Amino acid sequence: MQFNRALIFNFLVASILMLNSCNKMKKTESGIEYQHVIENNTEKAKVDDYISFNFSIKTSTDSVISESKSPFTAQVGKNPAIKILDEIIMDSAEGDSVNINISASKLFSNRVPPGIDSAEVLKMNLKLLKVQSPETYAEEQKKMEEERVLAQEEEIKSYIEKEQFDAQKTESGLYYVITEEGKGKKAAAGDMVVVHYKGTLLDGTKFDASYDRNQPFEFTLGKGQVIRGWDEGIALLSKGAKATLIVPSELGYGARGAGGIIKPHSVLRFDVELVDIK
Repeated sequence: MQFNRALIFNFLVASILMLNSCNKMKKTESGIEYQHVIENNTEKAKVDDYISFNFSIKTSTDSVISESKSPFTAQVGKNPAIKILDEIIMDSAEGDSVNINISASKLFSNRVPPGIDSAEVLKMNLKLLKVQSPETYAEEQKKMEEERVLAQEEEIKSYIEKEQFDAQKTESGLYYVITEEGKGKKAAAGDMVVVHYKGTLLDGTKFDASYDRNQPFEFTLGKGQVIRGWDEGIALLSKGAKATLIVPSELGYGARGAGGIIKPHSVLRFDVELVDIK
């Protein structure tokens, strides 16, 4: 079978022209050029929508400056870090991929990283993985949080069973075992308390201990100077008492974690001793 070369050539030219017309270079009001590499014919992102996205930033010579290792989430029109890109985002839909030409000074808000000329035009690629309304996003986050809390509760129960603790649980979700009773009245909100402690993750990794410094920790109970699990747990003790506190992340460092060892949503164990109540 023979093909008409002229017809094939004309078809290819027409296809290229059609592709270019669909994905032509555009420009925002502030002068940022962008082009859709992938553009879906679906509803575009709007102000207040939540977007999940990946990105990469390269120099004009294709050296990588930064790229996402995992998806970022932001609210359109409400996040200062991506405000310069809001116009482009609101011209894009879920699943879109956009190439952006933007000066370093605009992208980094005049806080340009060392070694990069502020006038250099950088190459950025933005991939919109998900676009959700505030209502849909809130429902998804609520469901995920409920599932995470249930999974964490199972993790704590499994740990308590393994350690053979006769633990009690407070209404807030704090688990505690008093290993040595103290004497006198219990500590109360407003008291200055002196506490020796050792803090570990459930896998046994130690992240802090006053015993190592031979210096107990002093704080005013019930004033938010420590994590909620401590404010509640120390108030269960009398002077001289020793206890183990199993602190769920909601009563600890939550989604932010702390330092390099305490990851977000970590359950913590504290072995504490109420040395004194002042």
